[in-house]
Amino acid sequence: MKPVGKRENTFFLAYRYSNHAGASGYDRFADYLGETIEVSPQLKMLGETVLRAPAKLMGWFNGSYEYGRHDFIREIAVRNHMKRHRSGVYHFLYAEKSLRFLAGWNRKRGHRIVGSFHHCEFKYPQYFRSTKHFENIEHAIVVSSIQVEHMEAIVGKGNVTVVPYAVDAQYFVPKTTAVDRPMRCTCVGQHLRDYETLQKIVPRVREVLPDTEFYVIGANSQFDHMRNMPGVRYKKGIPDSEYLEILQNTDILLLPLLDSTSVTTVNEALGCGVPIITNVGGVSDYLNDDCAIQHAVGDEDAMVTSTVDLLRDDAMRRRMALAARVRGEELDWPKSAAKMAQVYDHLT
Repeated sequence: MKPVGKRENTFFLAYRYSNHAGASGYDRFADYLGETIEVSPQLKMLGETVLRAPAKLMGWFNGSYEYGRHDFIREIAVRNHMKRHRSGVYHFLYAEKSLRFLAGWNRKRGHRIVGSFHHCEFKYPQYFRSTKHFENIEHAIVVSSIQVEHMEAIVGKGNVTVVPYAVDAQYFVPKTTAVDRPMRCTCVGQHLRDYETLQKIVPRVREVLPDTEFYVIGANSQFDHMRNMPGVRYKKGIPDSEYLEILQNTDILLLPLLDSTSVTTVNEALGCGVPIITNVGGVSDYLNDDCAIQHAVGDEDAMVTSTVDLLRDDAMRRRMALAARVRGEELDWPKSAAKMAQVYDHLT
C-alpha cells in the first residue's frame, strides 16, 4: 500500500458534527488526502442576503430530510470550484446530507464525483422522497458491509466500496497510570442508541455489583431523567480532554444499539483499549471476539450477564483491552486514508 499524502485535484465537501471530538469526525479524511472546499466570504454574504430566501426554499422542498439552506450554498461553492478546475475528484463526505443537485456534474470537465454514505437502509424512506439524484455519481463509499447491497441498488453493482471509518490512534490511547476508582461502564452518543434498554441494564448490574458506576454521555433529552438514577454520572457538552479521560478510565464501553453502520464512539474506545459490549449490526465490521461481546438487538438479559461477568473477570478484561488497542491501531487514520486513495486511483 502506497504511503498516504495530500493529492492534487482531490477536493472535499466536508461537514463536522458538533458532537464529535476534535480528533474525530469523518471530515478528517480531508486532512490526509486533499483540499477542503470552503464557502467564500462573498458567497456567505449572498447566502445571508440575496440567496437566503431561495436557499431556504431549496432546503425545505428538495426532498432530502437533512439537506438545508447552508448545504445548498455549499453546493454552489463546489459548482463554482468545478468550473475553475478540470479532472478533479470531488468527494462529498456526507453525501446523504450535502449532495442534492450536483450529481449531474459527474464527468463534466473530466471530474469524478464520489459520495460517502453513512445511514442504515431503513432510514432512506424517512430521509428521501427519492434517491434518483445519487444515481449519476461515479462511486459510493460506505462505512460498513451491511450497506453494500442497498447502495448498489441505487448507484449500480460494482460502484460501491467499503472504506472503514477511522480513529486517531495517537490521540485516543490507553491510560498510562492506574487510578483508584469504582468499576466503570460508559455509554456515549445519541444516534440509534438504545437507552430504553440501558436504563433497564443499569439497576440490574448494580444489584449484583452495587459499586459500579455508569457514565452516560450525550444521551437524547428524553433520557435526561437518567441523571437521577443511582450510580449514573450524566454528562453533556463536555470538553474533549474530559471525554478522553473518561474513556481512558472506563472498564467497558456498554453500548446498546438499535442498529448501526459505523459508530465513532466504538472507534474511540478501541483506540483507548476499552473492551466493548454492544449489539450486532454494521458496527460488527469494526469488532472481533477478542475485543468485544455482541448480542442481538434488545437482548437485555444477555447484556446484563456479559457486563457482570466481564466486570468480575479482571484477566479477561485485560486481554480484551489489549485486543481492543490492537484493533484501534488497525483503524488508524493513515490506514483508512490509504484505502480511500486506492479508490480514487481506480477512478482516474
